Amino acid sequence: MLGSSFYANQARADDLDIQGVLNLEMFGWDSDDDGSIDIHSCAVASSRSLAELIVTVDSLYNSPLQPVIHDPGSPDSDHGAFWGEGFGAITISDAYWGGDFNPYYHSSKDRIDKFNTAYFLQLTKLTVASLTALAENPEITAVPNEPVPLPADFSLKNYPNPFNASTTIQYRIAHDEHVVLTIFNGIGEKVVELLNDFQPAGNYEIRFAAGDLPSGVYFVTIATPSCIANQKIILLR
Repeated sequence: MLGSSFYANQARADDLDIQGVLNLEMFGWDSDDDGSIDIHSCAVASSRSLAELIVTVDSLYNSPLQPVIHDPGSPDSDHGAFWGEGFGAITISDAYWGGDFNPYYHSSKDRIDKFNTAYFLQLTKLTVASLTALAENPEITAVPNEPVPLPADFSLKNYPNPFNASTTIQYRIAHDEHVVLTIFNGIGEKVVELLNDFQPAGNYEIRFAAGDLPSGVYFVTIATPSCIANQKIILLR
């Protein structure tokens, strides 16, 4: 943990824009094969959004894992140093707070025969899927504070993403044309049509209020006679 403490401290001193930290801890122990995992989070920065994102992705892919968020969770791993410096961070681990702690942990008896490879594989898949979701939409809570330049082409994005109650959808069109902006749920059902009108070329933004919609993955689609684009958005309650 000395290394993470040094890095977190240096990152704060250098004012690095760390959106969030995923700490992977004790991935190979599941003695009762129930798929339980602990997610340790707290109220610091994007930590809660990260934890809820993991649960949402787990549900989206019908994973056999059973995630439990502990909030506030334990700071006793590498993520704790980032909490101390005000960065969002979580730990994903075996269910040691759920009563399934590896008795061989940090001992010479913790050998490969104790390693639950099926459990490890599922945890790895969940981590990769979550990182992919974040890579597609890297800003967890940040809101841009600079104006978007006059467009030269067609684009679509939103912030924040994931979001809680509402999100701002930004788009640009290069030509004067009819624009339809629609929200769909994860199985392709139309939730709401936000816009259906003719617009001149330029930059636009529209606020989408989720109302009483449940947490999950949604898609905003913009369609014009010249182009169609989709953006994945994640609603976290």
